[in-house]
Amino acid sequence: MARPSGTGAYPGILIIHENRGLNDHTKDIARRYAKEGFVGLAIDLVSRNGGTVADIALNTGALGRSNPDDLVTDLIAALAYLKAQPSTQGKALGVTGFCFGGGYTFEVVANSKDVKAGVPYYGSATRPLEKLATTQAAVLVMYGGTDARITGQSADVDAKLKASGKPYEIKVYPEAGHAFFNETGQAYNAAAAADAWKLTLAWFRRHLA
Repeated sequence: MARPSGTGAYPGILIIHENRGLNDHTKDIARRYAKEGFVGLAIDLVSRNGGTVADIALNTGALGRSNPDDLVTDLIAALAYLKAQPSTQGKALGVTGFCFGGGYTFEVVANSKDVKAGVPYYGSATRPLEKLATTQAAVLVMYGGTDARITGQSADVDAKLKASGKPYEIKVYPEAGHAFFNETGQAYNAAAAADAWKLTLAWFRRHLA
């Protein structure tokens, strides 16, 4: 967890990692949010299996074997923890995640009434799709244009979010692919990542005010 250096209470952001587990990249995202005036909590969803380890394959395998309902339970518990912190009390909560974490960002906005805004990055919405029609959150969806499997869901996601009646936007970066935000990976797209970060901050500032 990272928080701004000043006193007082700030909006909280739950950050959900890729399928590699809670690594330094995701921890740094929490720090980036703190520098922008949010309390960032980066959860470790490998915790039921002992926590993230150096061997990426072990983390990926553990997450792949996990019961999705258990992971949603852990995410809801993390929101409750974030909500109870002195640095967030009385302030709104948001959620964001990437790849695997983007999919679980959809799960959180579909299942939590505490979350006021969500920004899933290139996540699959297959499992929580129907519930998106009843979300209470404002949702900004980030897609890479060349990420055909995931971005191919955008029309269905659009229809469900529209049915919710809540504010939403879908942003597709034509030249970017899956994982375009992760500067430690080969798919990193600096221009798309910079623009997505700017839009994400603006979204959270608007809907968590």
